[in-house]
Formats: sequence, structure tokens, C-alpha cells
Amino acid sequence: MRIGYLEEFIAVATSLSFNQTARALHISQSSLSKHIAALEDDLQAHLFERDRRQVSLTSQGQVLLDQAAVIVKAYQGVKDSFAAEASNRSALSVGGCIDAPGEFAWLSAATAALQQADPAFSPHFIPCHTTAPVSQLLSGNIDCAIMSYHPHDFDEGTNERVAFEPLATSPFRAVVTASHPLADRHRLSLNDLQRRAVIQMMGPRMVSGWNDLNQVLHAHRIAIQPVQRTVMSVLDTANVRLDQEVLILPECEVRRQHMHDDTRRVIPFAEEEAVFSFDMVYLRDRKPPLLERFMEELRRTPL
Repeated sequence: MRIGYLEEFIAVATSLSFNQTARALHISQSSLSKHIAALEDDLQAHLFERDRRQVSLTSQGQVLLDQAAVIVKAYQGVKDSFAAEASNRSALSVGGCIDAPGEFAWLSAATAALQQADPAFSPHFIPCHTTAPVSQLLSGNIDCAIMSYHPHDFDEGTNERVAFEPLATSPFRAVVTASHPLADRHRLSLNDLQRRAVIQMMGPRMVSGWNDLNQVLHAHRIAIQPVQRTVMSVLDTANVRLDQEVLILPECEVRRQHMHDDTRRVIPFAEEEAVFSFDMVYLRDRKPPLLERFMEELRRTPL
């Protein structure tokens, strides 16, 4: 039985006119009659009484009409769920470190490359704002998050649910005022930070990056003087007041013009391990099918 024939039956049973129904459905009356006959043959039932003056439902037709709408609605529900599932396979909600121009350019380039192979691929980038990326992930608000994931920062229950895979790294860059004692250096060593005032940016987005920095400093036995600043977005770093403090950011976040004006200096570090990490974080039991391909594209794309 074709579901379309059942829908045509409902239309005829409602209008009680083959001619009117055929016009409304933009098919010939003879085709409509053949479809109803095929339905009757399939059900081994007689559905309509017809003469030149009128059309009426038989008792079997009335039984079918009572159930037909339920059948069609159930069929459409299944069809819609399959369509939604197919759409979700191409949709991805991405949170975390995505609000810096350099990072967003990286994500956009990887997205464009993937869309060439799969035009339906549709990522939605959702900044973390006041909610940490892992919290957004656990609550189901996002499918995955780009951040530096440090298992020791989370409880056992979170680590059991969350998986992470490395994507890329970005070197440390020091941002200082033009009058800072380090401003005339072309390259810094981590030892240059010994006992210096270093800005520790606080906020949902910044915690993971600070942990990367802190781990490297600890490995080199560098003792700094952390100066806490609350930052809700990476764009807020432009408003961080610098005096004798050092602000350390990923290279991909200091390409903006205002970081290279006459009042500031951006200086690289010599150590190869002085890098921020970017990981893809997702729930172990809910890894979107398209995520692996997206991660592969991000690894191929320069950050």
C-alpha cells in the first residue's frame, strides 16, 4: 500500500467527489480512480459506493477513514524524525575558544574545506560567555568544545563522561607596554618571567589557557607574581590595562592590529614547549558522526 494512495482516499472521503479531489491534487480523475481501486485491491475491501449523482463511503470505507489519519500521521512522524536525524548528522554545535579572530579564521577555513566535500555541513559556533565549555557540554547545549582540557582540573565523574583529543598548538606571545623593561627584547626566555607580574586572566574561557601556561612555568621552576583579571571574552584582552605586568596570549590571538600599536610590544618566546594547546572535547557516549572529519580538517588547517 502506498501512503500517497491512503492520503488520496482521505481527500475523496472528505469531499465525497472524485472530480473535485482530482482537481485539488492536480491529477486526472482516471488516475485517482485507479489509485483507489489499487487500495481496495490491496485491502480486499470495497471503500466507496459511486453512481452518477453521488459518492458515499461504505462501512469498510468508514472503518478505514477512522484509522487512515492515524496511519498517515504516524508515517509522517517517522519521516520527519529520519529527516531530522539526517540534518543532525551535518549540524554541529561548537563551543569553547572560538571568539578570537585568529581562532575563528582557523575554524572558518576548516569549515569551508569540509563543506566542499559535504555542502550540508553546518557548524554553529557558540561562545561560552558566563558558562564554562565543559558545563555547556555536560548540559547538552553544545556537541563539542575547543579548549585546553586538563583532566586533573575536573572531578572523576566528569572525566568518566568526557573525552578529549589534541587539535593544534599556538606559541606563547608576551604582550607588554612600550615602557616595560622587556619591551626592547626581540625574543624572550621563560626565565625572563622569573618573579615578574604576569596577568592571570580569570573567567570561563580563560581557565584552560592559564593551566597551559602554569604547567610550563612549573616545569621550568619559574615563580611569577600572578595578577588576576576577570575577562569574559578574548576580545576583552584589548582592554586589559598593562603597566609593569606581562600578558601572555596564544600567537593566534595577537594578530589583531591593536596589539601592535605604539603603546604595546608583542614578543615571542624561545622555548619550543612554550605553547598553548587546543583540544576537541566531547562526551564519550555522544560523539557526533561528523566530528571526526571536522577534527581531521582542523588538524590539517594552520592555526
